[in-house]
Amino acid sequence: QLIVSQAVAIPQRQGTLLASFSIPWIIMVTIGHFRRRGYYDVDDLQVFNRGEKGGIYWYSHGFNVPAMMVWTLSTTAGLLFASNVWFIGPGAAAVGDIDVSFLVAGLTAALLYPLSLRLLPEPQVVYRPEAAANIPAQSYPQVEGTISVDSP
Repeated sequence: QLIVSQAVAIPQRQGTLLASFSIPWIIMVTIGHFRRRGYYDVDDLQVFNRGEKGGIYWYSHGFNVPAMMVWTLSTTAGLLFASNVWFIGPGAAAVGDIDVSFLVAGLTAALLYPLSLRLLPEPQVVYRPEAAANIPAQSYPQVEGTISVDSP
């Protein structure tokens, strides 16, 4: 019986940590989807799969730095409220050792990501062309076309 309870407990602990890392990402993708009104440039989404660099989603050397910062802060906030056999975060101790990590991580992302989009807007080119004129955007250096990774 002890072996069975341990076998069940391990995936539960891993699920808690997985939720703390993935919930902010899911929230941010959902916010981005609604902000873009469902518009994505399908060809530019496949640039990396073709072994190339560039396109409208390349941002800063392939990273959307403001989004990465929000994800890191959200995940860290969530882990501070984690409570499992491996560790109990200081925030979880404050709420009676209840694991609220996924809630804190999700709420942090839901608050910080729209704020980051307001302070550091994405380039207008990522929005549907007819909607881009109504959305404030930051000027990112854009790479015209794509560059093959294998090229010298």
